[in-house]
Amino acid sequence: MSLPMCLRYGVLIALSCLLHFSACRGKKDLSNLQFRIFFPDVDDDIRFDHPPAAPGLRQVIRYQGGRPMDIVAYNRQGQVVFHHQKQYVGDFWPGGYITMITGYVYEGERMSRVYELHSNAGFKIKDYSYPWLGWQVQEYARRNTCDPETELKNHNRFRYIEAITSWKQLVEHPKIQELETRGVKRLLNTRTFGLDSRLDRDVYQEGSEPIWEARLVYNSQQQPVQQRATRGGKLDQVITLAYDKNGRLSQALETGPAGDTAQWHVYRYNARGQVHTRFELRDPPEASTAGGARYHFLKLAFQYTPQGNVSKCTASDLVVKKECGFSCPGQLLEERAYQYNAQGYILEEQTCDATAEKCTTNRYHYSYSYY
Repeated sequence: MSLPMCLRYGVLIALSCLLHFSACRGKKDLSNLQFRIFFPDVDDDIRFDHPPAAPGLRQVIRYQGGRPMDIVAYNRQGQVVFHHQKQYVGDFWPGGYITMITGYVYEGERMSRVYELHSNAGFKIKDYSYPWLGWQVQEYARRNTCDPETELKNHNRFRYIEAITSWKQLVEHPKIQELETRGVKRLLNTRTFGLDSRLDRDVYQEGSEPIWEARLVYNSQQQPVQQRATRGGKLDQVITLAYDKNGRLSQALETGPAGDTAQWHVYRYNARGQVHTRFELRDPPEASTAGGARYHFLKLAFQYTPQGNVSKCTASDLVVKKECGFSCPGQLLEERAYQYNAQGYILEEQTCDATAEKCTTNRYHYSYSYY
């Protein structure tokens, strides 16, 4: 499944995740930095395209036609406790849609349990503990026995979870009950924080055996500037971050074990401090020529409403050359425009494919309930 080029709010989430304070005693949670930077958003997720929950909001449902696409429920503290989300894959896909459901349990401000259900991949229950007075976070997981890599891959075999539309239905579902009683609880991840509340070490493991380990380096402004990851004791990945004079993320570069460029994002800002352009490396650099190496990027340009919502996003194919850099002209691929309701939710999304010269429009409506 490929996501649209103009990922809704992707740039904003990529940056805000760097400054996101986790439920762990207000510590900065930078675990899985690669996902947060290079894969920052999932399309059609209403948690990411509206302001924080309004006071007293209990639940919001987004519909496309008569189909509920998103259901997000909050507790009285404004924390998300249940999220049901659908994504359209295509007519070839069994049922047409993937369904993803997440449930959250809190102890005060800290996360204590997460339920994850996926119509193609199965079920997972994650539990969190906080030894060392919260300076370490341990994540445990129970999984169902289905291995999506070998067993009925891409058959959407758990499609029946789309009937789960509430927290009560989630925790009382027979498959979840079975996993809670019979699932084997294994240590999955350990994150260790320093006395300055910064994430220092992130270890992914199966049981007692570390599989992947990342260590972070910070600058004097306590911003992460590098993450070095090892797999099996050998260098696996390096993520390097750079900032402009205003402390905003300007570049994110991922390199592999041999120093080869895997991913590269470059950010440009407008006068209001919003990302107006993001460049994403699409292919490895072309061979050096008389004019220097050429880089093939996807250029995403953003416009905003006065309220700060993205009103337009254009995607272009851009070849960066030595003589003009990121100012080289690009070829328009796609344009998306958004309209919002008074609550800040998207009412209409128009997508125009420049190569096919075809436009499509998605319209949404919402229902709200309050405490």
